[in-house]
Amino acid sequence: MQPARKLGGTAPQARSGWLRRQHAGRQCLLQWPGGSVAVAYIRASTAITACMSPIIISSFQELEQYEGRELGSSAYHRITQEQIDLFARATLDHQWIHVDARRAQAESPFGAPIAHGYLTVSLLPYLWAQIVTMHNLKMQVNYEIESLRFNQAVTVESEVRLRATLLSVKNLRGIAKARIEVALEIKNSPKPAYTGVVTFLYHFTS
Repeated sequence: MQPARKLGGTAPQARSGWLRRQHAGRQCLLQWPGGSVAVAYIRASTAITACMSPIIISSFQELEQYEGRELGSSAYHRITQEQIDLFARATLDHQWIHVDARRAQAESPFGAPIAHGYLTVSLLPYLWAQIVTMHNLKMQVNYEIESLRFNQAVTVESEVRLRATLLSVKNLRGIAKARIEVALEIKNSPKPAYTGVVTFLYHFTS
């Protein structure tokens, strides 16, 4: 791997293996198929690959600037059997398709244990914080989930990541209501684990 270097301006045209996204004011890692890597602080119109840090938002006005835009994706998170077992214990859902590896391998159509659907949904706040980090908050509330659809089972040891688009932002007497279209993507799978629209309420200090 070549040493990292600082770049300015607009990233090169997309090549094989690139993911193109747009973000303003973020330090990002650009990797070419040959293995060379560059670090760039990009402008709003710059197409990039994968960012190393989340978007930082400190006010309603800053959040509003991203309305209607794809915000990017989180890092991949691996689903382990330990995590599935702990979720089963916490929710009292010990169905064999989740917790009995031997039976799941022999009888399940998936050939392995699968994560609880609600386990994958519960990862939303954790993965969302890797895409956007809110500062200057008095309070944050998980308000609503709309049109949640489970599309694909997540087998044990799969890696998942969240992709998010900010659909709308409204100011409700000083509280920001943000509706976000989400998809939980499974690595090397054409179908997401689920899609839906989540709503968060943010009460900024100023």
